[in-house]
Amino acid sequence: MRIRSKQVLLDASVIITAHEIDVWNALLREVDVAVTSIIAHDESLFFSKEAGLVPAPINITALIEQGAIPELSASVSDIERVHAVFDEELNMALHDGEVEAIAILYADESDSFLFCTSDKVAIRVLAMLGLSDSGVS
Repeated sequence: MRIRSKQVLLDASVIITAHEIDVWNALLREVDVAVTSIIAHDESLFFSKEAGLVPAPINITALIEQGAIPELSASVSDIERVHAVFDEELNMALHDGEVEAIAILYADESDSFLFCTSDKVAIRVLAMLGLSDSGVS
């Protein structure tokens, strides 16, 4: 049964862990996932010490190009809006991909997204913005 009620934005840590424990394909089959531009192009790479490279299965760009996963982007003003709420220390603790995902949620009036992350700072920020119901880990 595929979960279709809300699209789930995946944090890079979730993508990497899903590959490490070999559940990535099952996740794609069962959940309507999406990634932010920053996570797709900058943060979802996983370096394999044994192979000395990024393993082929983690190729988010190819999945986007094939239409298997949508890529979402937050506007600069939405990202600035999130940064404006918090002090510099908290902003520095968030990764750019997390900020972009949170900005998409914060601007989403239709409440159609969830953000799946294991990052405790990102989870705390969701709660501070009144978006705790939009976070899953």
